Amino acid sequence: MLQNIRAVVMPNGKPSFRGFVITALVPAILVTVLVIRIIQANSLVTSRPPGVTNPNAAPDFTVSIWNGAAGQRIHLAALHGKPVVLNFWASWCEPCQSEAPILSAAAKTYAAQGVVFIGIAYQTPVKDGQAFIKQHGISYPCGPDPEGDIVTNFGITGIPQTILIDRSGIIVKRFPGQITAATFDPAMRALVKGEPQPATTPTPIATPTPLSS
Repeated sequence: MLQNIRAVVMPNGKPSFRGFVITALVPAILVTVLVIRIIQANSLVTSRPPGVTNPNAAPDFTVSIWNGAAGQRIHLAALHGKPVVLNFWASWCEPCQSEAPILSAAAKTYAAQGVVFIGIAYQTPVKDGQAFIKQHGISYPCGPDPEGDIVTNFGITGIPQTILIDRSGIIVKRFPGQITAATFDPAMRALVKGEPQPATTPTPIATPTPLSS
């Protein structure tokens, strides 16, 4: 290749005007190619779909509260900066009834540390839901998911399920099935302190009841 270039630049062993032109153009062409590559690379970065976030980010939702002030609604995005505990339950779910005292006690314990508990009722009529709340002395806000959008967006396939969300809005722990104080309490302490969650996978006393389609 070098011999070919030399033959163009210096035919008959002597420099030519054509050769000088080619010699001057080669660096300019290389620089132009480099600039084009840089622009293309930047284009790939800036053309990524907007709104791409952590795959573990908690989906936003708004829920109407049964046991709060009249017309009260809770918007998850408004709780950014606070640890949040979501519990998916139903009045007809026996494991939900069994774990309710643990959640109710934990909500009272951690309220002073800024943790917000929210109960999401699945396929539960208002009357039955309010009776469930009263029976188990639940003081944290609970409300329905009438269209099933919250359940779907959080990937819930069975209840009960409890989800821990950190102050940044990231899901850091899932408890599928009935929780126990032995596994729930260490996870709550880590959530409050902003520490990594315990590595062990919680084993529920009762497996989740599959959701009906």
